[in-house]
Amino acid sequence: MTKLHIFGSIICDLVGTGSTLPQRDETILGQSFAQYPGGKGANQAVAAQRAGASTVLYGAVGRDVMGRFMLDALTPTGVDLTQIQETDAATGCALVMVGDGTNQIMVIPGANHHYSWHQMPSFTPSDVLLSQGECQPDDTLAFLRAGKAAGALTLFNAAPASAPFKDAASVVDILIVNEVEAAFFAGGDVSPVPSRMEMMALNKRLGRNDDQPLIITLGPAGAVSLIAGTYATHAAPQVKAIDTVGAGDCFCGYLAAQLGEGARMADAIDVAIRAASLSVQTAGAIPSLPLRAAVQ
Repeated sequence: MTKLHIFGSIICDLVGTGSTLPQRDETILGQSFAQYPGGKGANQAVAAQRAGASTVLYGAVGRDVMGRFMLDALTPTGVDLTQIQETDAATGCALVMVGDGTNQIMVIPGANHHYSWHQMPSFTPSDVLLSQGECQPDDTLAFLRAGKAAGALTLFNAAPASAPFKDAASVVDILIVNEVEAAFFAGGDVSPVPSRMEMMALNKRLGRNDDQPLIITLGPAGAVSLIAGTYATHAAPQVKAIDTVGAGDCFCGYLAAQLGEGARMADAIDVAIRAASLSVQTAGAIPSLPLRAAVQ
């Protein structure tokens, strides 16, 4: 039976909502404040679980109020939490500002940078592994390499983009980035809808070959993919976005779950886009992640 293993951040989202976002050095009055469970690892794990995958989450929280909040929020989701570690560091948090359906986020990693691989799990060729860029680069790379060595399918969402994660981006089977992250790794701007040549150049710059699929998500424009040298565009349903926090995580979790079931890559991408399009219509990261039945 396929099991989905996700190593990633567990973060408490502190969300302020206003009619617009502040500019540099500007103070504005907001409209509301809320606290939500989040973090790319937690978000993607819950998305995958709601997509129907049997999901294990590896991550860390602090022995504090926010850590208890996160564990209490994740327990009812059905995600396997037995690999979560409690540390003396504070639970990670994200300061999120939402306005006009867009967001700005500052992440303070805290306990997420204190996870310790006491013993790497024994993965199997039928497993799927997924990770992101909010934990320590060496720990992330070790996790993905262990999956590769076992013959498992590995996915890496290089978000947020940073130079220390280039090695993870190069070795993983499937790389997922958004347009901002693609531009970072490309070393310059990319087109609003990246072309086949741009995607091939990005793969080459990262030391990836044509057999390693690359997916660039484009928000309301959907996504583009390069799979075995074949370029494709994937449209998204047109919806009114209320809160885009967690939409990319929803995409990644659903994509991994679909691939774990044996779906064709193009079909998995389309399902993941539909799931993400549903998620932006509800406030909060984990609260917005749709159930499989809604996506179907």
